[in-house]
Amino acid sequence: MMFGTERSRQYLNREQTNRMPRRQLTIRISQLLILLFSTATLPAGAGEGKAGVEATVVKGGKLEAKYPSDRTYPDLEITQFAYGSCNKPRKVSQDFWDVMLNKKPQLMLLLGDQHYVNSNEVAAHKEAFRQLEQIQGYTRTRNTVPTFAIWDNHDYAEGYLGKHHPNAAAVEAVFFEENRIPLGDARRSRDGVYGAWIFGKHPKRVQVIMLDSHRHRDALPRGGGVSKDPEKTILGKDQWKWLGEQLAQEAEVRIVASSNQVLSDQHRWQRWGVFPHERQRLFDMLTEASGTSVILSGDRHRGEIARLERADSKPICEITASGWAQMYDDHEPNRLRIKGPTAKNHYGWMKINWDRHEINLQLLSTEDSSVILDHVEKIVR
Repeated sequence: MMFGTERSRQYLNREQTNRMPRRQLTIRISQLLILLFSTATLPAGAGEGKAGVEATVVKGGKLEAKYPSDRTYPDLEITQFAYGSCNKPRKVSQDFWDVMLNKKPQLMLLLGDQHYVNSNEVAAHKEAFRQLEQIQGYTRTRNTVPTFAIWDNHDYAEGYLGKHHPNAAAVEAVFFEENRIPLGDARRSRDGVYGAWIFGKHPKRVQVIMLDSHRHRDALPRGGGVSKDPEKTILGKDQWKWLGEQLAQEAEVRIVASSNQVLSDQHRWQRWGVFPHERQRLFDMLTEASGTSVILSGDRHRGEIARLERADSKPICEITASGWAQMYDDHEPNRLRIKGPTAKNHYGWMKINWDRHEINLQLLSTEDSSVILDHVEKIVR
């Protein structure tokens, strides 16, 4: 029933340029219309407890339709995957996509700043994604590896707007469309691009949690300061509730992806430490959750590995992979850093050795996949 789908998309496009106060409501209605009228569906199949849910292919994204968010996929045992952030397609070589593909990752996690549009305008975001799709390595990756994405400030807005983005709903609709988020995916039913997946069976379950640290974030304090207001938030009420529900599920390994650094709290840029009560809340939730948690982050245009050790609870390790585009070699303080920093272009690579109960965290060269940083974390059940 293509008429319904095409008309709905045309309506969405018209409303994205409408500055009436009811624009965001209209966008939500149009997204629901797409769900109601589109018929090119694939059964999601592997999701436990949600057999009746179907995912609808968007822009040829059959892999994305195979793995909708907020579901469990027991038949896919994860042993290795890639991740990274901060790409400037018009300024740096895009050969790294094929370098990563040659490692045969089972998953690809995009941690933000897929492009640097730095705009609040819908048309600009569409054009930035159009340019990405002209890159053969990028399209090969999307067509070959299940890919999950979140955004950072440059591919979300102009500046650091957080929840004050005037076109947040419209830009989010573009993000979903261009990242091939299937219709019927839980992410399309809420505000924000966050999602979660559990792969494998006990005792080899990996939970992947992709957090949205922009859509609901309050304004950053002026001058790079720290907020003392306990009511200020990064994730927002709904996403915190959702995160608690996800962490209540059993998993031996939890991968928590944030576009911004969590452990580092000394530099003046966006980070979880700007809202220390939110940072501590995340620490507490990860401590209470079963299994071993590892945080992935991007944003900083450098790579490093940090670790928080506490006598009365499990350690938390974070690897920052922010190395696709230009790199910064200035010293940035981080008292929890254990490896790095590196100013070499890199991508993140994770290997899980289930027999040895180990997680191998690496930053690899975008030129030849040689090892730049390496750290082994034990899986604590």
